[in-house]
Amino acid sequence: MTRRASRADRLRDLAATAIVVAGAVVWGYGFLGLRRQAAHPVSGAGRTAVAQTTFYWNIARAGAALLVVGVAVVAWSYWRYRARRDTRS
Repeated sequence: MTRRASRADRLRDLAATAIVVAGAVVWGYGFLGLRRQAAHPVSGAGRTAVAQTTFYWNIARAGAALLVVGVAVVAWSYWRYRARRDTRS
């Protein structure tokens, strides 16, 4: 007999999903900014091209870090669910 997911399990899954989605959005923003910078290298808004490229690179790296954290939260959530399921069997 399988155990149903508790409210805490669902909240952990929701948090993991939110972190992964946020990471994907932030990474996508940085990626598209770098792509736009490559296609149109003229810098706007008073920033140098190097500063603008560095900004988008750092944004993309932050998004990738959020993705890694989100995957770690997914693994942790699954481990917690399995650990409680195995002890009650």
